[in-house]
Amino acid sequence: MSKPCSVCLEEEIVLPEVELDEKTDPTESANEPGSKKEKMQRIAPTECRICFRPAHGHHCGVASCKACKTFFRRICVSDLELYCKWEKKCFEDRETLRLRCQSCRYSKCIEIGMNPQFLELTEDEKKSENFKKLVPIEVKKPKISENIQSKEVLRKNKIDMLVYLESKLDKFRMSSYNPFWMEFGSLEEMIKHETRICFGDRCGVMPGWPLQQLQIPPLPSKSKIRALPDDPKLLCAPLPPGFERHYPVSQMAFGPLIRCGIQPTEYILLKAICLCNPTVPGLSNHAQDIITAERQIYADILLNHCLKVHEKSGPTRFMEILSILPVLEQQQRRQKDDHIYLIAPLVEKLGIFSQLMHDLYYN
Repeated sequence: MSKPCSVCLEEEIVLPEVELDEKTDPTESANEPGSKKEKMQRIAPTECRICFRPAHGHHCGVASCKACKTFFRRICVSDLELYCKWEKKCFEDRETLRLRCQSCRYSKCIEIGMNPQFLELTEDEKKSENFKKLVPIEVKKPKISENIQSKEVLRKNKIDMLVYLESKLDKFRMSSYNPFWMEFGSLEEMIKHETRICFGDRCGVMPGWPLQQLQIPPLPSKSKIRALPDDPKLLCAPLPPGFERHYPVSQMAFGPLIRCGIQPTEYILLKAICLCNPTVPGLSNHAQDIITAERQIYADILLNHCLKVHEKSGPTRFMEILSILPVLEQQQRRQKDDHIYLIAPLVEKLGIFSQLMHDLYYN
């Protein structure tokens, strides 16, 4: 083996000097980008934010000295009621601090933001009055599991609600509650007022209503024959056009409903769909969206009911029921026209004015 050169052993190896930028840290390459920020946060505080003496780190989330930390802990776990003798101005001026005033010192700790939840306390210490004032007691309420209702249950609840409301309306209509028309006021006042459906239960049924069935004895056969005209041609003659049967406006929907053979559940759902009419003039866009969504809910319930009861002919039954809607809308328009052109002029001549009827038919 060759011996090492003596010259090489005696020579000093000098490494080149590397100039480091002040903004760079050789240790930052191995650390995260936020290492400098973390290093700045590790700088210990120099002044207590309560008494302005040298601080000894952060206690209860605030830069403070050990004396203030101990004082804050001692008051928190006690039931003392502190009072100031100098009008609570002991910590207003830095030069005239009165550290002996426990009330102002404790108030200063709370004002700066010392959090008592950072203290390691026993269960008995947490029962102290001062600790309860700072930390509200969390009452653990029992978790009530909400029953997840299926769509079928929700539909049934809607139908039950409408059936109950319909029964209350029938009871209200046949009750003895019959107020004077001046008592209603305007439509806005009537809407803001409490519902009057409950008067059906309070007032009871109207006396003498419904009328008992009249027992009229049938005519004898001879009387029927004598009532017939003598000329047999008149028996076969058609009635003139003036004697044709005309249905009043209030009975326009009776024919379609009877021909359709509508059932009570279908009837109340049809009425709900008719009442949720988004095409009423004067409604805002937001109101139209709400009414349209509600109308769609009742339409879905009606379709589901038809499919459930009539099975294969359910869609046909659904369209047959919805075809009555134009008749109901026409009935509403006819009633409005009759009131404006026939009833309103007569009422005006009598000097009678109803704000409710005016709001219903002229708005």
